[in-house]
Amino acid sequence: MPSASPKPPPLDQNLRLFVWFRVLFNARFYYPVFAILFFDFGLSPLEFYILNGVVWTIASILLEVPSGALADRFGRKALLVTSSVLMVLEMVVFGLTPSGGGAHVFALFFLNRILSGAAEAAASGADEALAYDSIPPVDRETVWPRVQSRLMASQSIAMIIALNIGAFCYGLQEPPFHVDKELAMRLPIFLCLLSALATLAVTLKMREPQRETGSIQETVRDSFRGTMRAAQWIWNHPAPFYIVLVLVFFDSIVRLFYTVASSYHSLIGIDPRYFGLIGTAANLAGLITAPWISLLVANHTPRFNYRVAALLILAGLCLLALQIPVWGVLVSIPLGMGMRHIHAASSHYLNRVTDSAHRATVLSFRGLAMMAFYALVNLLAIGQVLAAQRGETIAVWDQAMGNEIIRQTSASWWIWFVIGLVALTAFRHWRYRLPINAIVAMDVQA
Repeated sequence: MPSASPKPPPLDQNLRLFVWFRVLFNARFYYPVFAILFFDFGLSPLEFYILNGVVWTIASILLEVPSGALADRFGRKALLVTSSVLMVLEMVVFGLTPSGGGAHVFALFFLNRILSGAAEAAASGADEALAYDSIPPVDRETVWPRVQSRLMASQSIAMIIALNIGAFCYGLQEPPFHVDKELAMRLPIFLCLLSALATLAVTLKMREPQRETGSIQETVRDSFRGTMRAAQWIWNHPAPFYIVLVLVFFDSIVRLFYTVASSYHSLIGIDPRYFGLIGTAANLAGLITAPWISLLVANHTPRFNYRVAALLILAGLCLLALQIPVWGVLVSIPLGMGMRHIHAASSHYLNRVTDSAHRATVLSFRGLAMMAFYALVNLLAIGQVLAAQRGETIAVWDQAMGNEIIRQTSASWWIWFVIGLVALTAFRHWRYRLPINAIVAMDVQA
């Protein structure tokens, strides 16, 4: 009788589980109606930006500081399990929040955003470090780009499924279904709760080598010291510093668009039932271009890859400013491609210049920098909202009022992006006096 096939080694399984974790953690069913869902609960655009751009980011930043170092000390799996538990709690609070606006609704959303930010911080860096260190050192240069390509393709497929199901569930309140609005608007949230439980199951199956542990007090102290050392290491070495700087700038403006995408689609005349199809088109583009992006990152210079990402994002922001009825949905394609390109390039370059002992800490610090810059961009958006409202106060907001504020503020985002590109170039010439390729290729020990 033939013997059963041996199970793959646990570290080999980590690569597959890493992809599943990223897919389940990030493919949220409520994403196609994210902004208008907040307006459905009676929150204003100002409260929306405060909750998602300030509360969520501050929670992420405060917990991001020790999370990567804790992962290096206690183990990456422990942080990922914690992240999954926090995601479950986040969805429970979201699903149980009543609608109608008011202080109690804002308070529950406040708690939800703290849990969400904490979950993001716990996962940031630890998942990628666990997967990267599961690859034999001699194979990392060839295997890691393939893992990234598989991840991008898997996330695109998962987002297509989640966006269409989420938009369909939300649209059940419209003819011919006429499902109660309170139930229809919560169905995407309940589906995310099931995804959170699946995410927890995935993290419990992960494995990692035995790690040295210490007392809680020593670990927390060492965690902060480790994070500060990572910050100092990044600051003192041009390659990791510039890689992180370019990433956080590019990422923040696209992330801001995704935060308000459902409101933008609504204001250009798209029915919410079709939001899933919009996401499908954008993610199909991502699925098709994932191997192409991987090849570009592996075979072309950093300057080339950064310029491609910048041109894609600028094209998307210019189209966003035009706010073309119906056809304005095409904005998601260049912005999504630019976001994928900059993340793939930055991950490739940053992992290449970071040693294994500090990888989770450095990658976690990268997440901290992304959240901090995203908070700054949201403060700018809050200033635009306050100017657009002109001091007007409304007890309970609805979709139409929220969409109008988004329309007024998003038209100038491309200008801020161009100003940022000029400032980034000026900073590079002032501090390094080197071209991009020379900076990224610099020896980190130099």
